[in-house]
Amino acid sequence: MRKLFVFSVLFTLVTIPLGLWSSSLQDPSQDPGYGQSDPSMQQEQPQFAEGELLSVDPQNQSISIKTSDGSEMQLSYTDATTVSGAADSVEALGGKSGSQVRVTFDAATNTASSIEVLQ
Repeated sequence: MRKLFVFSVLFTLVTIPLGLWSSSLQDPSQDPGYGQSDPSMQQEQPQFAEGELLSVDPQNQSISIKTSDGSEMQLSYTDATTVSGAADSVEALGGKSGSQVRVTFDAATNTASSIEVLQ
């Protein structure tokens, strides 16, 4: 009986590490979660839009542009939005209606991070 107990313990001590080791050798692509990352950890790539500045609404902190395909986009902005080119602030863009602009924005929130006046 004692031999059976010792054999069982030794067998268990050998097979558990072997089982763990062999499972680590499996093809990771067989794991259902393989290649998928946590969506909350992903960062959106910035989007770009170029077009004619139609209007600036300081009260609602938004701008409207007309893109080259004729569609209109309304984007919000924040105090952190940078402006470069012929204007140095979003408020100064108010007098630049009709100017060509390039806007970098977050597609998830539709918020401009930078506005460049091209002409």
